[in-house]
Amino acid sequence: MSRSWREINALLTAIKKGNKLKQQELHDKTVNKLKVVALTYAEDKNDWEDIVNESYFKAIKYIHTFKEYMDGYNWLCKIVENVARNFNAQLENTVSLEQLTFEYIVGDSESIYETDELAIELKKLNPEEQNVIYLHVYAGYSFMEIAALLNSKKSTVYKQFKAGAKIVLENLKNK
Repeated sequence: MSRSWREINALLTAIKKGNKLKQQELHDKTVNKLKVVALTYAEDKNDWEDIVNESYFKAIKYIHTFKEYMDGYNWLCKIVENVARNFNAQLENTVSLEQLTFEYIVGDSESIYETDELAIELKKLNPEEQNVIYLHVYAGYSFMEIAALLNSKKSTVYKQFKAGAKIVLENLKNK
């Protein structure tokens, strides 16, 4: 059992009995220890705070399953471990910014380009212009948001958008 199991158990038992004021005290007494657990299991170390916060929500939601004779600290650690594993599973389903290209988003099917004149013209642009136009026009991001995503300046993103859009519009007019 952990060194502070009696103290943690007392807090968890009080919360289980309906004392909501003990939730903050539980947080204050365990957050640094649970941070270490989250950092141990999280693949993306930047997620530790979200993992710990979600773990507290789950602990409170499922407080009725806590057994007073068990080690409450270990119970919390197991919740953090499970939440971290869920976060890791979600990471596997995401696409990194490096993978986010026009081809990835619309597919590499030639039939798309044969039937959509705009897609044909976008395909002719450089990858940076394609991504900026897609993110702004199709995904609805602002130039500021795109700049943050691409680690770039807002003015650079705007120039890429403007240059790409100008080329596409000219090519469409000349058809």
